[in-house]
Amino acid sequence: MSNNTNRNDTHMTLVDEELPALPVEPAESSDNSATETRQGTLSRRKRVLLGAIALLVLIAGAYFVRNAFLYADTDDAQVDGHVMPLSARINGHILQVNVVEGQFVHAGDVLVVIDPKDYQVAANRAKANVADAEASAASSHYNVPITSATAWSNLDSTRSSVSNAEAGVKAAEQNLESAKATLVQAEANAAKTDADLVRYTQLVAKEDVSRQQYD
Repeated sequence: MSNNTNRNDTHMTLVDEELPALPVEPAESSDNSATETRQGTLSRRKRVLLGAIALLVLIAGAYFVRNAFLYADTDDAQVDGHVMPLSARINGHILQVNVVEGQFVHAGDVLVVIDPKDYQVAANRAKANVADAEASAASSHYNVPITSATAWSNLDSTRSSVSNAEAGVKAAEQNLESAKATLVQAEANAAKTDADLVRYTQLVAKEDVSRQQYD
């Protein structure tokens, strides 16, 4: 323990002997230096602030001077120009406007874009109708031979019916002629019978014939 203590004391003594001595100044001089440092810092800040303000004022003045030379300032301004009304050939919702008010445009420039959704739907519907019509035409084309055969068959059947009807008409005409001949014969028989009735009436009155023959 005593040996270690002696060694530590010897080491501390050697360290103290090796460190140089620092000059010691009075406390008043230290306070004055700190005050001067703070004042210098404040002075620099004030100069930087004043410089920034001056720069902003200079920039603002340059901006206003530039605007004064480039643009006219008035409270009662009027623009002399031609108003050209524009209208689209189709109706629809505006999807995009490619110009601003007062912009100079050329012929052929796209000013606005109309939403094409409604017209796309109409085009798709028209295409669907065309496809349906083409399908119907194709189906009709395939049905033409069947319809034609059916029509020709009906025509032949109708012709046969017409021929049969004509034959029936001829037969009816013949029956009519026969009926007319029968009618003439019946009229002749009726006339003979009437004459016989008159004659037998006279004969039965004279009792030349019997009552049975008269009946």
